[in-house]
Amino acid sequence: MKKAFFFVPICLLLAGCFGEAAVPSGDPGKKFSRKFRGYKFHQDTMLASGGQAYWAQEVLSGYHRARETDIPSSIKTIEQSSCTMRPPETGSFVAHVHVGHGQQRAPVYEFSRRKVGDRAKRLIKRYVATKKRSASVRSYRSSDGLRLINVAVAKSDQPVHLVVTSQAGVLWNIQKSDTAKISGISVIGPNGAGLANVPHGTTVQGLFGRFLSSCKVLPARMPKEHWGFIRYAGERPRRSTQKLVNENYARAATYAGWLMGTFRLVDPAAVIDPLAVSNILIGEVEPGHGNRIVYRSIKDATVHVLRNDYVFAANRSGYSERMTQLITDAAERAIGGKLDTLLRGS
Repeated sequence: MKKAFFFVPICLLLAGCFGEAAVPSGDPGKKFSRKFRGYKFHQDTMLASGGQAYWAQEVLSGYHRARETDIPSSIKTIEQSSCTMRPPETGSFVAHVHVGHGQQRAPVYEFSRRKVGDRAKRLIKRYVATKKRSASVRSYRSSDGLRLINVAVAKSDQPVHLVVTSQAGVLWNIQKSDTAKISGISVIGPNGAGLANVPHGTTVQGLFGRFLSSCKVLPARMPKEHWGFIRYAGERPRRSTQKLVNENYARAATYAGWLMGTFRLVDPAAVIDPLAVSNILIGEVEPGHGNRIVYRSIKDATVHVLRNDYVFAANRSGYSERMTQLITDAAERAIGGKLDTLLRGS
């Protein structure tokens, strides 16, 4: 009994000392893995412009990673803007962030009726092919869920207009210092995206999904020398690989030109654009715990999500229950009855 008595306090002490709020050891800028299209950073790394890196715990007081229980209080939709997006307010500093995806799962999901229909067709085929042995609905949680990225805004000498672009679904969680002012936020992405903890009175606009192609806007990150496919093309020069490289540079240059014309970006090369990261810093934070920004979780917050057919917040089991019901209902509507009827007479 004595061993158990002493073991519990020691574990609690270790959890307190080495939990997510504690600053990790090591250089946060070196905690990454190299991928085909860039660096995938540790989920506690925070990147700033100019290649600077911090631990999120150094900048955000009370920081913790996204949790399954961080359910927002309400979800609103971001309406589609026209192809001509509103420019930033005069005098605003325009900060551009362009990522592939985030590293932390947020309990917010969005998907279309078409996806539900396609999944229902796959369920029917699988049901018949396996004679009901594979009748359960597969999980699509990874593709349907938004990944959380904290954007800490500490710049206070002028208003900030955020332009955030993502390739996969991202929930941008805004962390504003007391002295910073955010004049506007523009959300761009071919897939789902959302915003949490948007300061009151901030102008929000979005350009996303199929509207991007109709507006002839194709978001593309500028290739870097450390990208896997750029390195491969350099080591094994071929006409086909060089063509791929040139196409990637051309798409990125076109998108950079659109950004400059739309948002009056002074230096498009100053973009913070890793493949994957979960924390971004705009501006500078003076060293010392007293200067940190108070972390705002998405729990009980209002979330603004780009419009889609289905948008909701749920924990893992809540998502599975709803998705199973949606797909099963769609499959049964398609066949005009219960799934069991597919096997009658076989």
